[in-house]
Amino acid sequence: EDLQVIRNRATAMRLISAIATISTLLPFGSCLVFPKSSHPRRGRISLQGTPGEISFDDIRQGKMPALSRRAAMLSTAVLASGASPAQAKTAAALVDELDKKATERNAQGAPEKHLPKISAEDIKGIDLKTVAQVTVSVPHVMDPEKPHFIQYVWLRDQKNRVIAVKTFKPNSPSPPTLTANVPKGTTVVPLLFCNLHGVWEGEPFKVEV
Repeated sequence: EDLQVIRNRATAMRLISAIATISTLLPFGSCLVFPKSSHPRRGRISLQGTPGEISFDDIRQGKMPALSRRAAMLSTAVLASGASPAQAKTAAALVDELDKKATERNAQGAPEKHLPKISAEDIKGIDLKTVAQVTVSVPHVMDPEKPHFIQYVWLRDQKNRVIAVKTFKPNSPSPPTLTANVPKGTTVVPLLFCNLHGVWEGEPFKVEV
């Protein structure tokens, strides 16, 4: 209802851009709420799961909600693979359950084809001193005929939280690769799930460039 009364095209575009940006900054379990208002200037976007809210006037003036840089980056890392927030949340829950239920890891299959390899580099074209681009890859076949493939690749941080995950299909390109933006100084552990050989876990890796 509030969106319908916004007549100015530039303001509407800023609003849409701000909503998209805010959505990527929200931690899992959060949502955007648009209360009805009889006047657009009184409308506010409530950021459930985060402190405070932002008004339409704030958006017109280019103001954004106050989120810590580290919290924002950790929240968006799971989305870096291109998944929607809902898809990323579901995938993160699935791998978390797989990981916790695994009775063994690194036990089946050839290590050279299953141990995830991890690296970090500065994000190209962006001067961010606090964030690095982390890449996890494994030289594994993606065979839809058997099938034999890597189904999930994910990262856990030092607090054992899933901070990035990517889902693959049997016909996905090989090698399966996950890329995520992670705060420098974070210690992460790369993991993957092979549909035939279970969970494999790499060595802890401190994100430094």
